[in-house]
Amino acid sequence: MSAYTDKREEIQSELSFLEERLRAQLAAAGQAIVESDVVSGDETHDDPPHVSLIASDAQIQARLRELQETRDRIVEIGSRLAEIKQAEDELEKRRKELGAELEPHYQAIGENAFRVYRNNPLVDQEYADIFTPVQEAHEEIRQTRADLEQAESELENKPFLEKMVVRGRIIVLRNRLSLRENQIARLYRDAGRQIAATDFITTIGDPELERAAAPFLEKTEEIHRIEDMSIALNDEREALQSELTTLGVERRSASRLSDIDRGIQAAEAERKESLIAVANAVREAAPDAGLGDEVRTELESVAAIERDRDDARDRLERVEAAIQIERLLGEKDQLEATIGRKRSQIEKLRTDIEGLEREKGGLENMIAEAEKRRGAEADLLDS
Repeated sequence: MSAYTDKREEIQSELSFLEERLRAQLAAAGQAIVESDVVSGDETHDDPPHVSLIASDAQIQARLRELQETRDRIVEIGSRLAEIKQAEDELEKRRKELGAELEPHYQAIGENAFRVYRNNPLVDQEYADIFTPVQEAHEEIRQTRADLEQAESELENKPFLEKMVVRGRIIVLRNRLSLRENQIARLYRDAGRQIAATDFITTIGDPELERAAAPFLEKTEEIHRIEDMSIALNDEREALQSELTTLGVERRSASRLSDIDRGIQAAEAERKESLIAVANAVREAAPDAGLGDEVRTELESVAAIERDRDDARDRLERVEAAIQIERLLGEKDQLEATIGRKRSQIEKLRTDIEGLEREKGGLENMIAEAEKRRGAEADLLDS
């Protein structure tokens, strides 16, 4: 491979870099022009080309800003929704923990509330209905114990066979008593759970009941706070999801964000072309006058890059010419080699022809001698 070919690739790469750099610098100059007083509308510079281009650029910029703000808001909402989900999960976990922590307190509340109920005959029927199962269980336990005591007292004075019957009855009564005593704790918990859902504790004002209910009430208050926070988080989530709908998110944010990203890329490319057009229009309309220092500096950078680009183009053209010369010289050498081969072929053919001519002359002499010996051909066949 020719050294010039490597050099051409090197310059082409440099030229591509300079072209892109030039476009970027033109866009930077266009941005400086848009933000400067060049577009303020004086007679020198307020010509239709760049003024209309700047107005068009403002529209592109507004569309780009709207897309960027929409994207940022969707991302922000997505992050907030994730935070809300995490907060809701933590609140639900804590609510379940509190629910489990409430269980041990129901029995103490039920026992103390039932004590108050038994000592207060004026309790509302609503509460009386709650305590009825407990009261019935206590009455059954009292009656069973009385029956058991009665049976045990009768045991000593009974004959053998009757003692067997009484012992069987005692076993039944003891089992019944054990069953009901075991059930009473559950009945107290059930009653405590129902009482805790009413205003019985705060209405009665019994100190022992209030002490028994204090841990429960603290946890209940925390549950209420959790429920309030959950409602607020749910309301916020619904509002954010509604906002996502207005922002064009139908099901998945990722799909909408991909669409917006493509729109942003297209708008950024369009904006870059717009700023380049503004810079070129101002350069053509007012290359020297009426430009601020920042704009002039940016345009000077554009000119410097153009000089570098033009120098690279000149060098590329020279290298291209050198490559062309190498190619043409190669083709010339090939033609000269072909001509040499053809000339050698011609010399050989000329030699071949001369030999053939000599051979043909010998044949002609032989023919002449044979014709003499033959004589006249006309009377040869008739003889």
